[in-house]
Amino acid sequence: MNAAFLYGYYGMKNTGDDALLSVCNWGVRKYLKVQKVFATSTKINNPYLGDGFSPVYRSKVFLRGENSLRAYLAASLSSSVVFGGGSVFHTAKYINKMAQFVKFAGKGLHFAVGVGVGPFRDLNAERACAKLFNNLSFVGVRDQLSFDIVTDICPNIRCEKTFDLAPLLPLLSSNNLNSKINTQPKKGIGFALCDYESFVGGDTKREIIRREKIKKFIDLLDPNEVQELIFIDFNGHYKFGDHKIHNEIIGKIDKRFKVTHISYHSNPGIALRAISNLRAMVAMRLHSAIFSYVVNIPSIILSYHEKCNQWANDIGVPSSCLFDSVSFDPSELSDSVRLILDGKIPGPILSPSKALELAFKNWTWLDE
Repeated sequence: MNAAFLYGYYGMKNTGDDALLSVCNWGVRKYLKVQKVFATSTKINNPYLGDGFSPVYRSKVFLRGENSLRAYLAASLSSSVVFGGGSVFHTAKYINKMAQFVKFAGKGLHFAVGVGVGPFRDLNAERACAKLFNNLSFVGVRDQLSFDIVTDICPNIRCEKTFDLAPLLPLLSSNNLNSKINTQPKKGIGFALCDYESFVGGDTKREIIRREKIKKFIDLLDPNEVQELIFIDFNGHYKFGDHKIHNEIIGKIDKRFKVTHISYHSNPGIALRAISNLRAMVAMRLHSAIFSYVVNIPSIILSYHEKCNQWANDIGVPSSCLFDSVSFDPSELSDSVRLILDGKIPGPILSPSKALELAFKNWTWLDE
């Protein structure tokens, strides 16, 4: 069958992963010329996916292992397996499962695009990853650290430092996305925060500290100047989603501020358009920072993971725009926002146009 099988953390109510799925779906149709696209996702309301898109997972299953069986069947019906975006290569159990999908699939091209690699949980994961990558035609990694890891464990494969897939999202035609970006007057400061520690079983005391510091930071802002505070949920999980931290902070904000809360939506274009109309973004969610960068909105990154630091380093984010998500000083964060609003902080060293060029490299090798 002329089909592609997409593997990633899709269909889990995460805007970043929704964007990656959207771009991968577009990429395999454009460059592999497939008519059918399977993906490791449940059914989602995403207008970018179109006809011929088939999620392989079901939200409700009746048999143990049913979704895994459905995935293997979809892989066996596909000519190519594509690992599209995200940090999915870290644990031996999951990497070995990815290798099985390649084994079940046809003799088309199998490759990875815009991915992060590592850190590996153990030596078994590193070995499994090396074995898998040696069976791929191409590995496009989104950051320098991932490139160093891959070229160390697989020195003879074709690996290129490309970029995250998200810069390609505005090029997709759904809902005339390009015509709706950057067309409104800029207003307000955006926030995309998360309870990372609850999700990974970490120290939830850090979440309490983070809330207190965000509240202190907001108290330092001038309601008349800022105009509006816009909270954007990048994750809609019922328990670990961003609505929890956003609602708790909103409940403590001075009533003089106008506050807007944008709930998670499976159409990533909604978040992208909202960010494009801001004056500045306080970004804890990595893809909220990437979206801001794509549409030329200054952002301050509250890093909670090495992947945030790595991405910031790769594009050359000024030190005044990168803070630890817990240990930051609210006064320093306020000072940086003030400089952004006054137009006194330079943008990243890597231009968005260059990032778009690098993002295309995930796909253009297929035309060689």
